[in-house]
Amino acid sequence: MRVLVTNDDGVEAPGIAALVAGLIDAHHDVVVVAPLTDASGAGTGTGPQRREVVDRFACVRTQVGGAPAFGLDALPSLCVTAGCAGAFGEPPELVVSGVNAGRNVGRSVLHSGTVGAALTAAQLGWPAIAASAQTRGGRPAVFAPAVALTTALIDEKLYCDGVVLNCNTPDRELAEIQGVRLAPLGDANLIAAARVVGSYLEMEFLRQSDGEAETDEILTERGFATLTPIAGLRVERSGALDRLVAALDALERRFLR
Repeated sequence: MRVLVTNDDGVEAPGIAALVAGLIDAHHDVVVVAPLTDASGAGTGTGPQRREVVDRFACVRTQVGGAPAFGLDALPSLCVTAGCAGAFGEPPELVVSGVNAGRNVGRSVLHSGTVGAALTAAQLGWPAIAASAQTRGGRPAVFAPAVALTTALIDEKLYCDGVVLNCNTPDRELAEIQGVRLAPLGDANLIAAARVVGSYLEMEFLRQSDGEAETDEILTERGFATLTPIAGLRVERSGALDRLVAALDALERRFLR
């Protein structure tokens, strides 16, 4: 299978090299397209673009984990967009983003460049996997479980066009993983406080638990690898939408008067 690999930690990050090596060992045709530098927190951003003219981005050819690689002066989502458009050879059959050093769980997926790149692929119609490995205590991330989980998902063909499988593995060696669980996104707050102090903005971050709910955050803390399917842009039918539909005529009369 032809796989486009990207990340938000930069084309030279160890997590991307570990992932590529694992995919090549599993006999996949891999091309790497990733930012030249760390683009963590980029979400689905693509940066400013001049859509009426031809735009140009610095591109460095290299090798990563035994695969041809392109480092772009661009954010992860733009890397994926270019790769899916065929800029680096045949378009991929699957996009894999990672392995990120640090979990992407709960509300943080909104801001993650790793997940954002995968969401971009999904919105373009490609199946996508986002893989992240927990880091704690300043220790280097253990990438092997995330690589093993990703290759197993591909081997079992557990992916779907237009859907992101968000995968998170705990800070454990592969033999110490408790199992694999489907999990909803956690709903814990990310910000404890924000304040202006002199000429600086200070933000205090936190990682509080979701209580007893078996979310992606809680389960990875307990030693499980988690899978969370994310469909991206989709309008869900809900009570709020039903009320909007019922009120649409009145809203239109008021808006257009």
